[in-house]
Amino acid sequence: MYNIHQHTNVLQIRFILQAAKYFKIDQQELLDHAKVSIDDTLLPNAPVPVEQAIRLWDAAEQLSGDPLIALKSGGMTNTYQQSHLFSLACASKNLMDASQYIVRYEKNYTGIIRHNITINSDAVTMELITPGDNIEGFRSTVERHMSVMVTAYKIIIPPEEQVNTSPDVYFRHQAAAPISEYQAVLGKKLHFNHDRNILVFSLTTMLVDNPLYNPDMEEVLLEVVQRNDEQALEVDSLITQVEKVILNNLHNTDLNIHFIAKQFSMGPRTLQRRLSEENTSFNVLLNKIRNQRAMILISDPARNMSQITQLLGFQKQSALNQAFSRWHGTTPKKYRQKLFSKESENDPLKHQNVSEEEC
Repeated sequence: MYNIHQHTNVLQIRFILQAAKYFKIDQQELLDHAKVSIDDTLLPNAPVPVEQAIRLWDAAEQLSGDPLIALKSGGMTNTYQQSHLFSLACASKNLMDASQYIVRYEKNYTGIIRHNITINSDAVTMELITPGDNIEGFRSTVERHMSVMVTAYKIIIPPEEQVNTSPDVYFRHQAAAPISEYQAVLGKKLHFNHDRNILVFSLTTMLVDNPLYNPDMEEVLLEVVQRNDEQALEVDSLITQVEKVILNNLHNTDLNIHFIAKQFSMGPRTLQRRLSEENTSFNVLLNKIRNQRAMILISDPARNMSQITQLLGFQKQSALNQAFSRWHGTTPKKYRQKLFSKESENDPLKHQNVSEEEC
């Protein structure tokens, strides 16, 4: 459906899943419906094809029957990071400072959307820039972010002043629901099919003093948000990420470099070249993970050889035997027999029982 090659990150996917959960959507059903899989071992900033985020929002709308689920999630503080971000906005001196914080730290939730803020003598314009021409594909993400900004406005500007100060909201896409449903979240001044996605506030509104301003609290919360941001930006090395994907898919008999490369939205040659730059290869990593996992499984007496063969992704036990012999110079069956024999000899309870019987 979509021809998109850019990346968002794992954090964006997890936010969508959390938002769906709030709207009573089963997360696994959502993933299945969108035909998306997510590796829970990857760090928040690990790359994910942005197409997956779009498919998840589409699936959430279909399962909930609500085309504005993303828009309504914009005001939610349903994640640890975002609750602190909204708290920081509440403690800011004015909406100008709050918007700067949100643009700076909200990026983790908007994936590849870029922001541009323009200030002139009487207005402040915040633009959301999406890649390519897929206007409708980015509708949900754009609407959610607009909702985040308007929520900050509602928090900071006193209710009695909101009557005459509501922002103008412009969308590139068409309305997906009755205008009244949008107005309930964003206010009355809505425009669709515009040439840009922009939010326009008067400069006076942006500089209104926040009655909740607390400089000490602002400093504390800013440190927390910055720490969250730094943690979110931590990225595993490519080798570690590939190893994690291999481990989680080890049982798959079709596991190959094409499969792994697809998870990172790159071609197999590109992946192999990048691994070569790290002085390794897909086959080296696969054998490493299989060997490590084999030692654990073979040491488990509850596992038979057929199960071990399957869990390691081998189609036949003979293939496992060949690989294990290459790693350890013996077959897994002989290794296991020797291992259990040693454990038996070192079992004090067994020796005690034998002595009693001999007596």
